[in-house]
Amino acid sequence: MADLVWSDPDPERDEFTISQRYIFLQCGSKCRGAGYQFGAQIVEKFLHVNNMRHILRAHQLCNEGYQVLFNNRLSTVWSAPNYCYRCGNRASICEVSDSGSMSFNVFDESPENEIVVKEQQQQNKVIILCQMVNSQIDASGIFSVELFRDLLFMAFWMDSKSHRYPTKNNVQVR
Repeated sequence: MADLVWSDPDPERDEFTISQRYIFLQCGSKCRGAGYQFGAQIVEKFLHVNNMRHILRAHQLCNEGYQVLFNNRLSTVWSAPNYCYRCGNRASICEVSDSGSMSFNVFDESPENEIVVKEQQQQNKVIILCQMVNSQIDASGIFSVELFRDLLFMAFWMDSKSHRYPTKNNVQVR
């Protein structure tokens, strides 16, 4: 059961196979835990053994909010629109009737998401500036007025709310 829950369906496969993504991720990137991929034969066998008609899962990003595979025997639902504020995907909620018929309500991100994205971008700019300062401080813990002026210039340049792009010459340190 765990292999089925934590693995991803692949319409090009029949059985369980080690995920190519898993192999790649083992070589240094962050692994999300999908160690296998499975195909139609695995789904049919699981449904038969467990006397079920359909597998409904919600573990894998779907750009359109949901995905239906293997002759309508497996569905994946994704409920986080614009995942991590950068994927641009849609999301869905699956409604299952008493008779077992399913419908997918697909939706986009809310307008408030744009506010959060802008706030996160601003926070990222501050982090970048702090990293720049840390990389330029000398052994005594002091950095020059010129560096401060350059960092101030970068702060103005990176500020998305500013409609003017100052040059280094018109940024003054007081």
